[in-house]
Amino acid sequence: MPGTKALPNARRTRWLRRWQRRTRTGTDIYGRTTILQQFGIEEVDPQGEPFDPELHEAISMRPSEDLEPGSVVTVVQKGYTLNGRLLRPAMVIVAAEA
Repeated sequence: MPGTKALPNARRTRWLRRWQRRTRTGTDIYGRTTILQQFGIEEVDPQGEPFDPELHEAISMRPSEDLEPGSVVTVVQKGYTLNGRLLRPAMVIVAAEA
């Protein structure tokens, strides 16, 4: 019978599109938490916060009139923690005295 193989392929394609949509948005089709959150992984995005050497890696310093010295001016790469333990530090640019 022609077309009998098309049905499983159509299901697989539909499943693949849903999976791609979920991973792109970070939530599944039912609005549940992201896969990263399910496993206890959280982003470290310290924009404007004081520099913390245990969570951040300073790659440069830049004079800033808006922020006080020692604050994070720019986040170059977000960091991640796993259940409160650091996986990857956030790479940041720190404010220097103007």
